[in-house]
Amino acid sequence: AIFVIGESGSGKTTAIQRQLSRRPQFQPRLDDHGREIFPLVSFDAPKPLTLKLLATKALEAIGYKVHGNIQENQAWDLLKRQLRERRVLFLHIDEMQHVIRGNKEAAIQNLADTVKSLLQIPGWPLHVIFSGVPSLAKFLRHETQLRNRSLVVRFDPLAFPEHAKLVRACVGRIIESDAGLKPEGVLEDEVLHRLIHASEGAFGTLIQFVRAAAENMLRSGGDAVNPASFARA
Repeated sequence: AIFVIGESGSGKTTAIQRQLSRRPQFQPRLDDHGREIFPLVSFDAPKPLTLKLLATKALEAIGYKVHGNIQENQAWDLLKRQLRERRVLFLHIDEMQHVIRGNKEAAIQNLADTVKSLLQIPGWPLHVIFSGVPSLAKFLRHETQLRNRSLVVRFDPLAFPEHAKLVRACVGRIIESDAGLKPEGVLEDEVLHRLIHASEGAFGTLIQFVRAAAENMLRSGGDAVNPASFARA
């Protein structure tokens, strides 16, 4: 399993979607019988998150409509069977921090045990990607075996001056390469520091601010982005 963890606006969801859309192993393909196979299934975790709801939501995401009442254990057995039969190799569940909110310790432990079982489907090597805000990391405390089988990728907040070089390159690229404008006084340390602060260290939010400043200038017919452009944004 891979846990992708970051605050809202950090850019984790966009980064995941970008990788899922670009890497060939995630794309639909035809099997030896000419049937279309979807190796990747991605969906948002339900809220509130219960074991039964999670299983039925996953079943619907892979194209299996659940009819009538179904027991929790039946739903999970059916999900594992369908994942194998439909040749799903990658399962991405976003907003997985819902597992922590509103659930007691015993419920979280039970969910951790069940999620771990997804990585142990006989004869089928399923890989699971979980993404969410930092509280999701608490989920790994409840299951040692799951923690040992997982890679954690953190989208840490930006800070000044540690990330000044990265932010300067990002701001310059968006303004010059993407928007075709000139940066006027916006690549200085003071402006970069203010931009990081205004974005609360969230990389995705910072990118949105820069784009907004550039778009405002393009609409007004200007040829350069300056600190006033950011003030208006």
